[in-house]
Amino acid sequence: VQGGTIDLGAANLSITGNIVNDGGTINTGSGTVTLNGSAAQSITGSGDGTNFNNLIINNTNNITTNIAIKVKSSLTMTQGNIVNSELLTIGESSANPGILNHSSGVVTGELRRYFANVVGSKFFPIGTASNLRDVSVNFLSSPGTDQYLTASYVEGAPTLSGGGSYEGLPLIAADGQLITNYDNEGHWVINPTGDAYDSDINLKAYTISLH
Repeated sequence: VQGGTIDLGAANLSITGNIVNDGGTINTGSGTVTLNGSAAQSITGSGDGTNFNNLIINNTNNITTNIAIKVKSSLTMTQGNIVNSELLTIGESSANPGILNHSSGVVTGELRRYFANVVGSKFFPIGTASNLRDVSVNFLSSPGTDQYLTASYVEGAPTLSGGGSYEGLPLIAADGQLITNYDNEGHWVINPTGDAYDSDINLKAYTISLH
């Protein structure tokens, strides 16, 4: 797509090559796009409107992206990683939070998931190219309208926003617990809606599981 608009309509498309969006817009339609090439595939370009209704990843050689991607209804990860340098979003609102069907594979960059405004959990299959470091977040009360979390697993020890080593650890909590870096393999970054700590979702009780 170069400077134009493509509406995927109701078609179910199987693509074995690459998708390039140079300044155009790919609209979701109501169909399904399957990436199932026998070699590595990519979704690249300079456009900011690369949208899918249903997207299936079924490529053991992985899918590489350098462009933001939105999946409106469902993302199915059958096999292969999504190696993304830009944001991958599932869903679009609390009324349409989207579905993730995960059998295998890792999202190596940022993954954003919308939450329905009800009690419930979401699974984030994030990690590195070789290791799944997934996160599950379960809200014990409704998180609010059009709320989401953006999660990623970043290799190496945490750093300050300016790039320096994190200087707050080790520390001893008020109840005597020692908090320190256990390993510098990597760390999780999870941000609330709008990266705002006063967002509705950030004020609700939750449980979290880290792998």
